Amino acid sequence: MEPIYASGVAARLRSDWDRNEGLGQNDNALKFLGQDFESLRACCLQSGCLYEDETFPAHPSSLGFKELAPGSAKTKGMCWMRPTEFCTDPHFIVDGATRTDICQGALGDCWLLAAIACLTLNEPLLRRVVPHGQSFHQNYAGIFHFQFWQFGEWVDVVIDDRLPVRDGKLLFVHSAEGAEFWSALVEKAYANSKEWKGIDPSVRERLHNCQEDGEFWMSFHDFMREFSRLEICNLTADALQCRELKKWNSSLYPGEWRRGSTAGGCRNYPATFWINPQYKIVLNDPDTEGQDGCSFLVALMQKNRRVLRREGKDMETIGYAIYEFLGSTGVHLKRDFFLKHTSSARSELFINLREVSSRFCLPAGEYIIVPSTFEPNKEGDFVLRVFSEKVTVSEELDDELSADLPDDPALQESEIDEGFKALFLKLAGTAVFREFDLDKSGTMNSYEMRLALESAGFKLTNHIFQLIILRYAKPDMNVDFDSFVTCLIRLESMFKIFKSMDTEGGGTVSFSFFQVCYLIKLGYSCVK
Repeated sequence: MEPIYASGVAARLRSDWDRNEGLGQNDNALKFLGQDFESLRACCLQSGCLYEDETFPAHPSSLGFKELAPGSAKTKGMCWMRPTEFCTDPHFIVDGATRTDICQGALGDCWLLAAIACLTLNEPLLRRVVPHGQSFHQNYAGIFHFQFWQFGEWVDVVIDDRLPVRDGKLLFVHSAEGAEFWSALVEKAYANSKEWKGIDPSVRERLHNCQEDGEFWMSFHDFMREFSRLEICNLTADALQCRELKKWNSSLYPGEWRRGSTAGGCRNYPATFWINPQYKIVLNDPDTEGQDGCSFLVALMQKNRRVLRREGKDMETIGYAIYEFLGSTGVHLKRDFFLKHTSSARSELFINLREVSSRFCLPAGEYIIVPSTFEPNKEGDFVLRVFSEKVTVSEELDDELSADLPDDPALQESEIDEGFKALFLKLAGTAVFREFDLDKSGTMNSYEMRLALESAGFKLTNHIFQLIILRYAKPDMNVDFDSFVTCLIRLESMFKIFKSMDTEGGGTVSFSFFQVCYLIKLGYSCVK
C-alpha cells in the first residue's frame, strides 16, 4: 500500500498530536517517511535480499545539483557500490569512533565534518546519533539507521549502504583505517603561520603535526586576520550528563509564517506586524538574589530552507522583537498595542541566516516575543527556542476559539426564509464590512479580516485563520464582500453544529465517517 503523508495544516496537527504522545524524543524518535528500521531489516533477512531504499535511489541525481549534478566534472566516473563490494572486510566501527580516524573525501562539506568530529568527543551523544547493534557481519542486510535532532525533534532515518565510489575510493567518506564506514564527512584544515620560525624548536616539533587529522595550530594574530566570525555551540540541557553542571531550562515552539494571515513582516510594517505569531514568557526569578536581572536566550531557526535551494530559494531574512506585557492569556495582541509600545529588546539584526540568537538580561516580568521575516508575506516554517537560567513560564499567545452567537428564535417552517434574512442582516450586514473597507473599494485586506470577524463575534486561532484566508482571499490577499458574507455564514453554521454535538461542554467531539460526510455536504449547501 502506498503511504499517505499529510501536508500543510494537516501536517501541523499531526505533528502536535505526535509531540503530545511523546514522539520525537531520542528514545522514541519519529520515523522518517514512516520507515521502521527493525521491520525492514527483519523483512530483508527473511527474504535474503539486501535493502534498497527507494526514497534515496542509487542514481547520479541523488548526489545533488549544480556542481554535483549528473554529468558534472566532479561526479564523472562515479558509481554506487556497497562496502562489501569494494572492501574485503568492512566494519561499521573499528576500535571506537574518534575525531582523527575519519578523512575527507574528494567531495564534501566542512561544516558537517566539524560537527561529526565534535560528536565523537562525547560518547553518550554519539550513541544518540549512531545507535548500537549495527554491523557488516551479524544480521547484515544492507540497511542502517541514524538519529538526528531536527527542529526540536529526534528523527530516525533509514538508509541502504550503497555509496558513491570512483576508482575504488569513496567520494564522500573514507577512514584512516580504510575499512570503517560509520561516519560522514570530516575535513582537514591546515595553516602555515608566517610566525612559525619564531617558535622555539622543541615546541615547534610538538606543534608540527603533519597528520591529516583535522587539527592545526595558528597564531592569534593570524586567527584574527583570517576569520571574521566565531560561533560557539552549546549542548542543550537534555544532552548534559553530569548532574553537577548547571542546566538551563528550555522551551520550544514550532510555528509558521503564511502569506495573508501570519506573515506580517518586521516592526517597519505597523499595519501587518501584529499578525505575526506571538509567544509569552514570564520571568519570575532574577539570576542573583537582591538583583533584578533575569537572563535568557532566544533562538529563532528557519526550517527546511536548504531543501528549497533546489527551487532557487535562499534563506529568508529573519529576526524578532521583545515587548513587555502584563495581561491575560488567550489574547493575540492587536495593532494598537504595537503602535503604542516600543520593544524592550530585539535580535541583534535581521539577517538571512538559518538561525538568529541573542542573549538578554531583563527585569522580572512578562514579555511577548514576536518572530518575523523582515518583509511581510514571506512564507516559511520556523522553530522558536527560549533558554533561561531559572524556571520560566512560556506559551504561545493566541486568541481562544469562541463565537458570540445569538439565541435561535423559534421559527415555523414558513418563517425560515425570513429568519435567514434576519440572521444574514445581523451577521453579515454592510456595517461590519464597511468599517474595515477603509478605501471603499469593496474589499478589505486579509489581515484586517481577522479584526472584522472578531467585530462580528468570532475569535479565531492563527491556524483556523490561515485556513480561512486560503479559502476566501483572492490572489492579491484581499477579501470581497461576497466572500466575507459566505465566510460568516459558514462559521456561524459550524459553531452551532459543534455546540449542539458538544453535549458535555468539554470543547471536543467525536465524529463518525457518515457524520463527517453529512457535515461536508451541509457545509456546501449552506453557502449555495
